[in-house]
Amino acid sequence: QREKTLDKQLHGLLEQLAVKQTQAEGLLGEIHVKEMELERLNGQWRQLQSNNSDVNNARNRFVRGSSDKVHSLSDYDGPQRLPYHSAGRTESQQRLMLLRTYD
Repeated sequence: QREKTLDKQLHGLLEQLAVKQTQAEGLLGEIHVKEMELERLNGQWRQLQSNNSDVNNARNRFVRGSSDKVHSLSDYDGPQRLPYHSAGRTESQQRLMLLRTYD
C-alpha cells in the first residue's frame, strides 16, 4: 500500500515537473522574442538619433549661412496697403460725403 502511494506521488511530481519545464521553455521563448524586439528597437533608436543629428547639422549650416547675408532697411517695403475704394459705401454715405465737401 505504501509503495502505491509513493508511486502515485512520484507520478504526480513528474507530471508537475513536465508542466513546469514546458512553462520554462515558453518563458525562454518569450524572452528570446523580447530580446530580438529590443535589438530592433535599439537599432531604430540609433537611426532616429543619427537622423536627428543630421537634421540639426543641416539646420545649423542653414542658420549660419543665412545670418551671413546683410539686410538693410531698403530691402523692406513696409506694410502693403490696398488702394482706397469707396465701393463698400452705400449711396447715402457717398451723398453725405459729397455734401460735406461743399460746405
